[in-house]
Amino acid sequence: MERQKHMVDKMFLILLFATFAVCAFTLIMVGANVYSHTASAMNDNYEKRIDISYVTEKIKQWDEQNSISIGTFHNKTALIHTEVAAGRKYYTYIYQENGALRELMVREGLNVAYLVSDALMMGQIHAMAAAIAAAFLIPPAVVVIEGALILCWAFAESILDVRELFAGGKVPLTKNASNWQLSLQGLPALVCLLYTSPSPRDS
Repeated sequence: MERQKHMVDKMFLILLFATFAVCAFTLIMVGANVYSHTASAMNDNYEKRIDISYVTEKIKQWDEQNSISIGTFHNKTALIHTEVAAGRKYYTYIYQENGALRELMVREGLNVAYLVSDALMMGQIHAMAAAIAAAFLIPPAVVVIEGALILCWAFAESILDVRELFAGGKVPLTKNASNWQLSLQGLPALVCLLYTSPSPRDS
């Protein structure tokens, strides 16, 4: 009888210890989970405050009238600032990419400026414009078609520049024959690629 009572006491102590261990482990896990969520929320709030402070300070610096607008950059909503310095127009884009706030400043018309200064490239543009005008039986439209080709070619080159920047590469400040990427013959293929490529929102 005494032996059975001793065994019951032992079993009771073992069950009590097991219950205490389970409760302690559960309490530790709950505490760790709460701490993890709290730390994550605090970190997110801190990053948001930093981002908001940065954007607020930028807006205060950009105090020119009608110089700030909301637009898109690489299919992302962006804050756009436009300014003119030394007769040239500059655009600053602030946008979010991969959870980080990014800023990109570009100068308008660099690719166009190089195109119109390169005799060989302008010769290609003139030849294609003349062929298009002849095909549609409107020879007087050569000048208009040339202007459209210049803008399209420069814009397409800018797209390749932006892709290079997003890939972590570098883009030269000014263009020349050695760093110009897109040929006039490759322009239609790039346009088709842009129109047939799926949007990031579809993925």
